[in-house]
Amino acid sequence: MQANQGQGQQKPVKSLKEIQEEEQEIAFLMWFEEETARVQQEDERRLTLALNAEGERSQRGRGKGGRGRGRGKGGERGRGRARDRREQASAAAV
Repeated sequence: MQANQGQGQQKPVKSLKEIQEEEQEIAFLMWFEEETARVQQEDERRLTLALNAEGERSQRGRGKGGRGRGRGKGGERGRGRARDRREQASAAAV
């Protein structure tokens, strides 16, 4: 009697195919979690690099006073080098 009672309480036997499918599912879930973590880290790294690059870009061309490469304080056009050379040439010719 005890032998018959022990057999009735056993877990159902799994086939080799069922065991392999479970192992594949576990392996896939582990890979998926690792891949998700890797992609998140890569996205965070790219975001950090983009923010750093944006910060550097916003600081370019700024000298004293943070004005950048504008026309100057009064909004007048600068004299260019060609104009200076022409004036020097005409002064030398006189």
